[in-house]
Amino acid sequence: MTARRARTFGRYKLLDRIASGGMAEVHRAWRSAEDGSRDVVALKVVLPHCNSDQDFLEMMRDEARITSVLRHPHIARTFEWGEV
Repeated sequence: MTARRARTFGRYKLLDRIASGGMAEVHRAWRSAEDGSRDVVALKVVLPHCNSDQDFLEMMRDEARITSVLRHPHIARTFEWGEV
């Protein structure tokens, strides 16, 4: 991994890109809490060319709603989802 300056995305600081596909990227990021603490999280970000595809965006919202209720040690937990 190449050291890069962290980029801000909403209340997150993107640290490294973990993976990239045709429609989204997954980043390692810091999530800042109101008390000043930080957690390392995985953050899925839709690529700019997909922002206008309403069907794709609805599919991403459905994925977030479904995964937010799943609890299993082999599935990444969804803490929140939204738009920045």
